[in-house]
Amino acid sequence: MIFTLTHQLFTAIWIGGMIIYVMIIIPTLKHAVPKRGERKKIITKINDNLIFLMLISMMMLFISGLIIIPGGHDDPIFLTFVNEYATYLTIKTYLFFLMFVVTVFKLSYVDRMKDPLKKYRNVTIIISLNIIIGLLIMYISIYLRYLL
Repeated sequence: MIFTLTHQLFTAIWIGGMIIYVMIIIPTLKHAVPKRGERKKIITKINDNLIFLMLISMMMLFISGLIIIPGGHDDPIFLTFVNEYATYLTIKTYLFFLMFVVTVFKLSYVDRMKDPLKKYRNVTIIISLNIIIGLLIMYISIYLRYLL
């Protein structure tokens, strides 16, 4: 039960953090801090603080997710398509890895872009994509509970 709670907590931190970032933090800073240079410094500081929380959340989601899989991660149905449950669990796992790859792409390429306008657009697209993937993962998780 503690691992399920941990999994749900870090899901809320991960998805909620992205939604708050895109819908509240960035638009508020855009209107409250008109000078681009000052706004960039603030956003950089926020990003530096959020990266640590994001990486911890991803790691805890992965570990707790493996622990709470019925039958365990070494069950022969894990990452297979042998039945409906295994199929959705596999899709959920692949979507999580897709989120991870998108995040690594953002951290290693997009965050290093020099043009602030291109960087802002790409970050917004990437975070929005990760929000959609995260919500899809949450939907699949709820559906998997009904299959048990």
